[in-house]
Amino acid sequence: MTNRLIARYFQIAALGGFLVFSTTQQAVAATASVLKKGFELTVFAEPFDIEYPTSISAGPDGTVYVSVDRDGSVGKEHSGKVIACRDEDGDGRADKFWDYIPKVECPRGGHMVGGKFYLLHPPYLSVFEDCDGDGVAETRTQLVDGLGSSEQDERGGDHTSNGARMGIDGWLYISVGDFGMSSSTGTDGRKVTLHGGGVARVWPDGTGLEVYSYHTRNHCDVAISPYMDLFARDNTNDGKGWNIRVHHLTYLSEHGYPRLYQNFADEAVKPLLDLGGGSGTGALYLHEPGFPDGLGDRFLAGDWTTGKIYDYSLKPFEATFEAQENVFMTLTRATDIDVDGQSRLYTADWRNGKYNYMGDGVKVGLIHRLVPKGYTPESWPELAAMNPAALVAQLGHRSAVRRLESQAEILKRGKSPVLNRNLLKLIRGNNARYGRVAGVFTLAQLEGENAGKELLAVADQNDLREFVIRGLADQRIQIPKVLLRDALSDPDPRVQLQAVLAIERLGLRSLAGDIIRAAGKPYEDGLKLTGQQDYRFPHVAVQVLGRLQAVDEC
Repeated sequence: MTNRLIARYFQIAALGGFLVFSTTQQAVAATASVLKKGFELTVFAEPFDIEYPTSISAGPDGTVYVSVDRDGSVGKEHSGKVIACRDEDGDGRADKFWDYIPKVECPRGGHMVGGKFYLLHPPYLSVFEDCDGDGVAETRTQLVDGLGSSEQDERGGDHTSNGARMGIDGWLYISVGDFGMSSSTGTDGRKVTLHGGGVARVWPDGTGLEVYSYHTRNHCDVAISPYMDLFARDNTNDGKGWNIRVHHLTYLSEHGYPRLYQNFADEAVKPLLDLGGGSGTGALYLHEPGFPDGLGDRFLAGDWTTGKIYDYSLKPFEATFEAQENVFMTLTRATDIDVDGQSRLYTADWRNGKYNYMGDGVKVGLIHRLVPKGYTPESWPELAAMNPAALVAQLGHRSAVRRLESQAEILKRGKSPVLNRNLLKLIRGNNARYGRVAGVFTLAQLEGENAGKELLAVADQNDLREFVIRGLADQRIQIPKVLLRDALSDPDPRVQLQAVLAIERLGLRSLAGDIIRAAGKPYEDGLKLTGQQDYRFPHVAVQVLGRLQAVDEC
C-alpha cells in the first residue's frame, strides 16, 4: 500500500467520523511503520461499540475484553463495564459486541486465564466468571481489597492500582500506583501495607498476598517473560527528577521512589533505562510464533504522552539485563497491548480523550489488530478434551498463551499420577527450555508441599536450577541447606539470586554468613558499579540480610 493510498484511506475514515490519529501525517507514519515491519493492520473496534479503553485482555480464542471507563483517571461520575468483542467473519474487524461485565466501578487491567477474568478495579482485585456459557459473567469473587487509598474518593482511580497479570508461576502480579496499598487484605485475612508504588502478588484464590517489588512511581502494568522476569515502563514525576524509567522487577528489589533516587541512589537498583518525559501505560511480554524480525520474543510497552508503543531489545547482564528501546508503533494515546492464542496482536488507543469524560457524542478510543503477514496460525485446540500426555505436551508449545491456558487446565484437573509422570517426562526431556520451565512451575503448583522430592531430583539440570529453587520457595517447601549454599556460589548470578531469595522466604538466618561471603566476593575481586550496570544479586542480598535481622553476622 502506497503512502498516497494510506493517506486517502484515513481521509475517507475522517469523513466517516472516526479519525484514527490527530493528523493524516501521523496516520500514514503509524500505518507505514507497522506495514514495513511485516504486519497487516485493521481497525478492530471503535466508538460507540467500544470507547474509553483503559485496558484490553485478549482471550486465547481472539475474544477481546475491553475495560471501559468513561471517568478516565480523575472523573467520578460514571460506572464502567467490560465489553467483549469478537471478529466472527474473519475480516479483521470485530462484528459482535456484548457486555461481559455490565457494570463495574473503575475497571483497569484484567487477564483472562482458564475461563476466569481477573480484573483490577481499585480498590479491589476480583475474579469474574461466566458459569452458564451465555457470555456474561454472573459471578464475582473478591480476592483483595485496599488497593489504593482514601484519595480515590476525591480523585477517582488515578495513581491507585492499574494492572493484574498472571505468570506461569501461578501468581497474579498487581501493578500498584504510588497511592499504595492501605492495609490491603486477601481472602486469608493477610494484611499488607505499602506506602508508595510497586508490585504486589497474590495466589489466584486470594491467599498469600505480599509485596514483590518496592517503590516504583506509578507504572500501570507488568510484562512477564517465560522465565519469570517482570518488566514495566514507569511514569515520570512531572519534571521533578524522576524520568520515565524502564524497570526489571525482581522479588524484594527496591527501586527508590520517592525515598532514595535523589540522595541515596546507590541503595536502589538502577533502571534498565532512564529516559525523558512520558507516562508509561500497558505492557506485554510477547512470546508467540510467527512474528517477524525477532519481535516474537520481546518486551513491549505503551506510553500515553508520546503516543507510542515501544519494543525493547534485552541483553542478559548479571542477574538482570541491559536494554535498548525501539519504536514499534505510533498511536495517539497508547493505553494497552495484548495478544491472543493465534498470534494476533491488539493495541488500545485513547485517541480524542483526556483525563475524564469528554461529553456525549465525542468518540474516544480505538482498538487496532495486527497480524503477521504470511503466517497461518494453528487452530486453537480443545484443551479440555485432551488426554494427560497431549495436554502436558502443550506446555512445550512456542506460544506463551497456549502454555498458560494448558497449565490452567492441568491445575483444574488436580493431582494425578499420570499428570505427574508426564510433567516429569517434559521437564527431563529434550524440550525447549521455556517448556521445561513451565513444567517445573506447573508441578510445583499441582503438588504444593508434596512437590519437593520430585523437583529436587531435577535441580541438577543447570538451566532449571533457578526455577526449581524459586518454585519450591514459593510453596514454602524446605530446601536442603547444602543445595542453597552451593547455589549461592553458582557461576550463574540468576541462580545466586534465587538462592538468596529462597533463604529469606524460608527464614534460614543460619545462612546469613554464606550470603555475605557470596555477595561480597565480586567486590573483593575489584567490581565497580559503572554506567547502566545493575548488580542485582548484591542489592537483594542486602535486603534479605535486613529481613533476617542478621545484625551479628553483618
